[in-house]
Amino acid sequence: MNISLKLTMKQARCNYCGEYIVKGEPQIKWSWKSRKGWVGKTYYHPDCFIDDRLHSLKINPPVTATKKLG
Repeated sequence: MNISLKLTMKQARCNYCGEYIVKGEPQIKWSWKSRKGWVGKTYYHPDCFIDDRLHSLKINPPVTATKKLG
């Protein structure tokens, strides 16, 4: 999984709000791959990415590991 923050080189649609990210604005590109190669990528405004991840944490809170004794 790769997450990068950079200036937009071409117009892309934000995966969270659906608005276009105009050339020259900052964007977050999130790409991931499987064993066969790169599977997909999504583009976000920086604020939309933070909102999306916070929303995801509210829906799926992290499970803490319990200590194993012995």
